[in-house]
Amino acid sequence: MMRNHEKTYVCPICQQQKPARESLHGDLIHSPVIEMIRRTHPGWSSHDVICLSCLNRFRADDVEQVVEGEKGELSSLEAEVVLSLKEYELGLAPRGRSRGS
Repeated sequence: MMRNHEKTYVCPICQQQKPARESLHGDLIHSPVIEMIRRTHPGWSSHDVICLSCLNRFRADDVEQVVEGEKGELSSLEAEVVLSLKEYELGLAPRGRSRGS
């Protein structure tokens, strides 16, 4: 929940208003993730910010691509780990567990 006096911004990726504390400047992001962001959002640059939710989705996708590139395909366990990372970011409880346990 955002407080009235909290500074906010609009994430250039998801176009949602977010608290400024939930952003990261592009200069601090690992190069492969920057390249992935730019492929889907060509107008974004490392001089921009990105919300942590969007960044974490790109990070999970990067991990998936690295694993696939090294092994050729994901094992079911690896696919479950990637899915779990994405579900966690979306605020969904991992299968069989409630959030916070």
